[in-house]
Amino acid sequence: MGHDAIEDVAYRPPAGQAGEVEVHTVDDLLGRASPGLFDRPQRMGFHQVMLIEHGAARHMVDFAEHRFAPGTVLWVRPGQVQLWEDPTRLEGTVLLFPGGSWTRTPPGSPPPTLRKGPTGGMRRTPTPRVSPCSAPQCATSPQTVRCRAP
Repeated sequence: MGHDAIEDVAYRPPAGQAGEVEVHTVDDLLGRASPGLFDRPQRMGFHQVMLIEHGAARHMVDFAEHRFAPGTVLWVRPGQVQLWEDPTRLEGTVLLFPGGSWTRTPPGSPPPTLRKGPTGGMRRTPTPRVSPCSAPQCATSPQTVRCRAP
């Protein structure tokens, strides 16, 4: 049918960092990947959370198109298939962590959030209570969020 082969991408943290959250820039990620990896579909074996700070591009996750622009946050979960559109046009922060790192919270429980602290470090802050999504696609679709600077 003319589909490209999907590359399975396993979680391979640097030595001594197994089980920890890795923080990278998009450029770091490009330098760490095998040649041509971002030119073909990838099935992720780990969580990948991306915050785009500069640039614009499209990104496909499980056949759904998402547009990257400054302030976009996209979470790709283990088992999802993604396809990048020219990641060299993007600048941002990428978090990588193994699949068993987070568990689901009970319905109605606020998810934890991280916010930049006064010294630039990240700190956990309370999140307002939200209604759980009941649509079937919520369990498998990545979430795209647009953020605005305060």
